[in-house]
Amino acid sequence: MPRTRGLRVRLPLLLLLLLALGLCRAALAGAGETPEAQDERSTRIDALFASCNEKTPGCSVLVVLKGEVVHAKGYGMADLERKVKMGPAVPSRLDSTTKPFTALGILILAERGTLAYDDPASRFIPELKARYGDGIKVRHLLNHTSGLPDYYEAMDHFPKDRMPVCADGAKVYEKWGEPRFVPGERFEYSNPGYEMLGLIIERAAERSYAAFMKDDIFAPLGMDASLVLEHPEKHFENRTYGYQPAPGRFVLNDDHPLNTMFGAGGIYTTLEDMYKWDQALESGSLVKKETLEEAFTPATLNSGEQSSYGFGWGVGERKGRRCLSHGGGWVGFRTEIARYPEDRLTVVLMANRIDLPTGKRAKEIADLYLAEKKDV
Repeated sequence: MPRTRGLRVRLPLLLLLLLALGLCRAALAGAGETPEAQDERSTRIDALFASCNEKTPGCSVLVVLKGEVVHAKGYGMADLERKVKMGPAVPSRLDSTTKPFTALGILILAERGTLAYDDPASRFIPELKARYGDGIKVRHLLNHTSGLPDYYEAMDHFPKDRMPVCADGAKVYEKWGEPRFVPGERFEYSNPGYEMLGLIIERAAERSYAAFMKDDIFAPLGMDASLVLEHPEKHFENRTYGYQPAPGRFVLNDDHPLNTMFGAGGIYTTLEDMYKWDQALESGSLVKKETLEEAFTPATLNSGEQSSYGFGWGVGERKGRRCLSHGGGWVGFRTEIARYPEDRLTVVLMANRIDLPTGKRAKEIADLYLAEKKDV
């Protein structure tokens, strides 16, 4: 009798396991992959992160092919002090890979008619008007052609009783700085430009940047583990901390006085949530596909030449395919996202060790899935 009960318990479990295995194989088949081929690719990805172990910080890696997750894994430790391992559900800092989210926020507001890309930035940031006039458009901020100078050195004497926010950066521009060039003249990557976009979101939406991201992007997509870290001094459970190498060890490099200047950075998310984000970009569930396509189109400079950047995305080619990408690096973090729309391939890396070359690794991983197609 005990054996009969045991068989009755095990049979459904066995069926569930077989069903799960079948679904996994079906998903891989739907992505054009045999399980054996995918296992080989995953093994090769594992080898790229062999230096990440239980004594080092590491990296989380996501590969999405034709809408299916074909690799999602953490390597090394998210938090050396608390012994938290890297993994698909562990929140990590996106660094400048926050910029595509900020750009999407502007796209959402543009579709609603709250703003237009060719609005003067001074419409929302009057602090710019005295020194920079009305020539800088929202579009220029989006594609890094605004000519705004970096204000970080000018903020060295910021009061130490609180951390600065984007509005403080706008106050600096009110009395400091000269345009580096005529807006639209050339591409020049600008973190302050995206912090001004973060401020535009706040003032146009009449909410904090963190609240807008939560209400209008994270919540609609079910990105429940994602947040803007408004209070960096507060620990939240199982998050990733940034590190940098030192002789024979890794040391914490997580805090910075500008960690509350949102728009250029500030988002924490997981691989699981990045999958949801990727699928929303593919389906156009938050904004129309034609709106997204404008974000994925290189800017046209005043000369008529094209840059290699759209609205929050680097736009280029690799192996004859269109590649939409963005990387980031801040304190002890490095990140990279690369999307190949024609192949429906996305690679995401979120590392918490500044010495890990995420851009190079993302290309190596993509090559595993692009290699079978002939170069154009």
